[in-house]
Amino acid sequence: MPTGYTAKLMEKGKSFDEFVLFCARAFGACIDMRDEDMNAPIPEQFQPSAYYQKSVDENSAELTRLESMTNEERLAFGAKTRADRIERNRIR
Repeated sequence: MPTGYTAKLMEKGKSFDEFVLFCARAFGACIDMRDEDMNAPIPEQFQPSAYYQKSVDENSAELTRLESMTNEERLAFGAKTRADRIERNRIR
């Protein structure tokens, strides 16, 4: 019994190349194209998302900030963070 993916190959007479491109759009290299029209051309090269680099930059800045704290600032930061989390959990 064919699945939703293999049905296109088995029952609708699609070629193997069309089947592979359909699967690539659904869960492979072309996952970002899954909602686009099947006739949309596949680009020669995909641009990486800026999400991860932005996250690394933000976390590096936060680490630098935390590492530059004095002992008194660290204790105050820890006490405030603890109090905030206790309050957040109490509200839930």
